Amino acid sequence: MKKIILCFALAASVTALSQFGAAAQSSSDIETAQYMLIPHDPVYTAMGGAFAASTSSISMAANYNVAAIPFSESKGAAKASYQLWQPSSLGSSFINAGAAFNIKNKVGIAVGVNYGLEKAYDAYDENGSLLGEFRPSELQINGGVSWRFVKFMSAGVNFRYGKEKIYKDSETSALAFDAYLMADVKYLKITAGVANIGPDVSGYSLPTSVKLGLGTEQTFAQKHGLEVLADFDYYFSNAVSVAAGAAYSYNDMLFARFGGRYGGNSAVPSYLSAGLGFKIIGICIDAAYIIPAFDNVLSNSFVVSLGYSF
Repeated sequence: MKKIILCFALAASVTALSQFGAAAQSSSDIETAQYMLIPHDPVYTAMGGAFAASTSSISMAANYNVAAIPFSESKGAAKASYQLWQPSSLGSSFINAGAAFNIKNKVGIAVGVNYGLEKAYDAYDENGSLLGEFRPSELQINGGVSWRFVKFMSAGVNFRYGKEKIYKDSETSALAFDAYLMADVKYLKITAGVANIGPDVSGYSLPTSVKLGLGTEQTFAQKHGLEVLADFDYYFSNAVSVAAGAAYSYNDMLFARFGGRYGGNSAVPSYLSAGLGFKIIGICIDAAYIIPAFDNVLSNSFVVSLGYSF
């Protein structure tokens, strides 16, 4: 009975958060700071970007769901990744790093940073004189904390500061936070929350969404593991997206992942993705690739990482 009551409380809290977030947004359907939606962890990129109900990779939880940390089997983890995003258009190269700490399966703490550079272009002044080459850049600094307040449920909040420089003399900054509640009930994990709540940037709204995540993880014959994830997002710009993926593991050492995303009218378009992973004595190497199955700018994007968990 207590679990049922708390699950209703989870739904009510998310509704209240979504109303608060909607009140904080402008009436414009045009979103800015879309770099906040880029998936930087190859574990989740390979599964179509689904992550909300997973505890399998907590290193970059400050970018994802910090409420998952207290449910993780790891006491701590760190990861660095290199990423090529939208190679046919922006050609953004990202360096990403994150770390997470699980304190007695009660408190989770996460930090992270993402820095990206796009392709260079020629910049001109108002008189048409060449000023030289300029490379647009994005910087994002992330932090989060979570608390497992009952055995099967936790709450977490992520904070992020983003800075984007698109033109030589033009720079914008954004502040945002996520709020998540996560429940682990027998074989099913459920996450609900609101992502990227924050004030407008130069009159444009952030890509705020209400998120629901479902996930399950099973082990067969002691050596074979299967994780299945699905995320559902409703954006305050009236767009909807769905992400789903699966990961197979052998002996918790070798991993194969596959997934897909339906982007609809959201900032991140539809794609299919796949990836591989390897882990031994806590050291993990992961890679993800966006398959050119759809004719869009994400085709051939990839991300690789090196991490350690204990």
